[in-house]
Amino acid sequence: MKTRKTLVPAFLFFLLMIISPAVISSSQVSVIPGSGGDLYVNMGFDFDWIFGSRGDGLRQGGTVSTIDSNPSFTSYNPAVLAFLKNGQASINLALPIISSNTVGLFMKGGFNGTIKNAINQPSTDSQNEYGLLMSSGFSPNINSVDASVSEGTGFTGFEIMAPFAKGQAGFGFAREDKQSLDFTMMLTGFQTELNITDPSVPLENIDVKAALNAIINLQADNIVTSFGVGRKLTNDWGVGAVLDHYDSRFLLNASASADGTATQSGEPAVEFNTNTYNSTAQSANANLVSDAWGLRFGTAYHFNQDNLELGVDFSVEPELKYSGPSSAISHVIPDTIDINDISKTIENIDPNANGTILIKMPSYGRLSFAWKSGFTGVINVTHYFDDMYFIAYNATGRQELHLDMMQDIRIAFNFGGFQIGGGGIYTRVWQKDNNGNTKNLLWMIMPVLSTGTVIPVGDYLKWEIELLAFPSPMFKTAITYAFL
Repeated sequence: MKTRKTLVPAFLFFLLMIISPAVISSSQVSVIPGSGGDLYVNMGFDFDWIFGSRGDGLRQGGTVSTIDSNPSFTSYNPAVLAFLKNGQASINLALPIISSNTVGLFMKGGFNGTIKNAINQPSTDSQNEYGLLMSSGFSPNINSVDASVSEGTGFTGFEIMAPFAKGQAGFGFAREDKQSLDFTMMLTGFQTELNITDPSVPLENIDVKAALNAIINLQADNIVTSFGVGRKLTNDWGVGAVLDHYDSRFLLNASASADGTATQSGEPAVEFNTNTYNSTAQSANANLVSDAWGLRFGTAYHFNQDNLELGVDFSVEPELKYSGPSSAISHVIPDTIDINDISKTIENIDPNANGTILIKMPSYGRLSFAWKSGFTGVINVTHYFDDMYFIAYNATGRQELHLDMMQDIRIAFNFGGFQIGGGGIYTRVWQKDNNGNTKNLLWMIMPVLSTGTVIPVGDYLKWEIELLAFPSPMFKTAITYAFL
């Protein structure tokens, strides 16, 4: 029996779509119906690099000052540690309020029903993306969808700050999950019957029957442990420095396989399944880790009995280099298949699977001005010295994606029981291919906005609530206890 590599994407459509969409192209496919199958998706995410994890800045669009009523040294000018009025300990929490279940209340058919309809009725864009596979009549017709998407919930970190040296100095310690992602997708029981023809070979007529299964699990965490100290040089002038340790992990487990048979023009069927000699299994696995150190330092001067502030601080962010064991294994159908040959597929192990991934957060300098006059007003002007970027080395070379945040202006107002703030970041998004060619993808002013409140609970306890933030997160909170 003879077949072609161009027929492989049709036979393994779903698992190759999940593992490597780039291989999906086949001018040989005329009809691809499909039915059945259950799809399960669960995703949780959290990030707070725009606003910080707690403090007034979280509720003021990331706009911060050393005269804030509820400071946090993890995202503030480190000189804030020199002006502590008392010690405090905080735990940070994310509440499960915004999720797919909440959004689904406003969707006809609910969230899962909307996702199911979107899959079973491919859009024009999807047809263009997968070419003839879609236009030939392909329709997944998934039986059921169980999808859950939400911001990460639960405990996200803690922070401790306290003055010493008779209030002339202060220290801080914190450990926080700055960015996290937990994604799982599983497809089971999908069955498809394919009929494939080649206009250039009128007698060729191939029928394929297959059952497809696939699963992907992706986890990413970026834990930052911070150590800080601040000192007053005079009663009005303070300095501070913070050392940040980044501990990051990227974990990927993905696999897919198809059990089925293929016949060509009435010849005996060839079976493909999970047996070693005729396996169709595809897999990708990675366990990458990175750790690095960052440094922040700053100074602030208070005027008029702590009612005016002028401050400046700098952040030197590290480049995170991810390394660790990884693999990518695929099984493909060869150009020709002998019905009497025991081996029906060829195993390919990607030698470039152990490539390098680099991620960089931008370093910056920030100028702050704040005043108290019945309320507290704050202005931050930030200049970024380098790009936030993602660089990957793989079989095709070096691929780069950059977020060049050039200038950042934010303003905030704290009315005691209510805080609000925001601004815009002048940003350019661009990429570089392995030939060194650059391409601008987008110029924009990235809007930022957040608001919230602080509710006193007795004399020493405060409940900090971030109600709304754009672009994210929403409904983050902290419980802060004041002591000393």
